[in-house]
Amino acid sequence: MAPTSSEYLPGDARNLCIEIANSMELIEDDFNFQTFIAMYRGRYVQKPLPQRAVVELCLLHVLKMPFELNSAIQNSLIRY
Repeated sequence: MAPTSSEYLPGDARNLCIEIANSMELIEDDFNFQTFIAMYRGRYVQKPLPQRAVVELCLLHVLKMPFELNSAIQNSLIRY
């Protein structure tokens, strides 16, 4: 992953999320994991998707947050 948004390559985050989701198979049966994914699906996913796709979207959302927060601060959309 790129340390700054100016060095970010669009496919980097998606590929990383796919790789991480693939390694999360061991916790897919965990009750807390299932509860969190159900909550995330209900709040952020508006279309029917397989669980793996929801996990990938959640991970991508988490990875993008620092860039979005930094951009919002720089554009004075929120105060830091």
